[in-house]
Parts: sequence; C-alpha cells; structure tokens
Amino acid sequence: MYSSYHFFNKDKKYDKFAFHETMNFAIDKFMECKAMKGDRQCVLDPDLRATISTKVRLLNSMYYLYIKEWLDVFPREQFIFIKMEEYVTNKEEVLNRIFKFLGLSTLSPAEMKKYGLLLTKIRNKTKGGKQYEPMLNATREMLYNLYDPYTKMLPQLLNDPSFAWSKVSYEEYVQRMLRKKVAG
Repeated sequence: MYSSYHFFNKDKKYDKFAFHETMNFAIDKFMECKAMKGDRQCVLDPDLRATISTKVRLLNSMYYLYIKEWLDVFPREQFIFIKMEEYVTNKEEVLNRIFKFLGLSTLSPAEMKKYGLLLTKIRNKTKGGKQYEPMLNATREMLYNLYDPYTKMLPQLLNDPSFAWSKVSYEEYVQRMLRKKVAG
C-alpha cells in the first residue's frame, strides 16, 4: 500500500503524515460503504473507487474478495498464486513454477538472464532516489485492522497455509526480507 502510494504520487511531496491522513479518509469511506452495502459490493463500487483511489489503492489489496469472485466461477486448479515476497527472493524458482503451471519448458538461470527475466529490481525510493521513510506505526495498525479479517480468510480460500499473514513491525519485516535474500 505504502509503496504504491509513493509510486502513484511520485511527482508530489507526500510524507508519512499525508499518507496517514489519506488512509484514514479512504478507510472511513470504505467502512461507511461496507455498513450500507457489504464489503463485496464496496470493492466493486465505481463511485467508491473514484472517491478514494486518486491517491491510494486501498481496495486493490483486498485479495480475498477478488480471488473469491474468480474461484466462484473457475476451478482452483486453473490458478497459480504467487506471493510478491516469494518472487522477489527466489525469482528463478518462481518463474519456473509458473512455466510448469502453463505447460511450458523451464529455463536455466543463464537462459532467464539471456531473455531479461531477472533484471527487475524493486526499489522503495522516491523520484529523487531517496528511500522513503517508514510509515507511521499508527497507520500500520490502522491498515492491519482493516485487512486482518480478509488476510485470515485467504489461506483457507486458497487451501494454502503459506498465505497466512502475521502482524509484524516494519523493522521485523525488513529483517525477514534481508534474511531470505541472504539465504536464497
């Protein structure tokens, strides 16, 4: 959420306090809608999206609701779900899993490099190249409270416990990612 906020607002001077205010506004609007229509109707509501999506992509992160819509129509076997963290820390393995899922041949690391599949780097930096500061703990707590019910239902929906999320501080998250990168 925070990364996309900075990406979509990179030409403006927004900081963690502006992000907090924006999230507070967006969450309030979503909760008002949810009380009247229910969460499913709200994530699909074009008026709500127009109201809150100018600076943040609050509704896009409610993966459970969107995936449930797809799984109500198509069998689970027709989907592969990849966590961003897994892709970032182990691109070669994840890409080959995707290729196998699609019935394609796997590629060696050399072939992946040759075709430019391993070049993308994810950077948490502003337009000027500076790393942006961590969000406020109060904002993190607010987002956790919003998404918690949906993140708890996701592993059940996917029948995959690896999609269980845990509440961690920003510092813990960064340390986990660094350990995975070093181990991988």
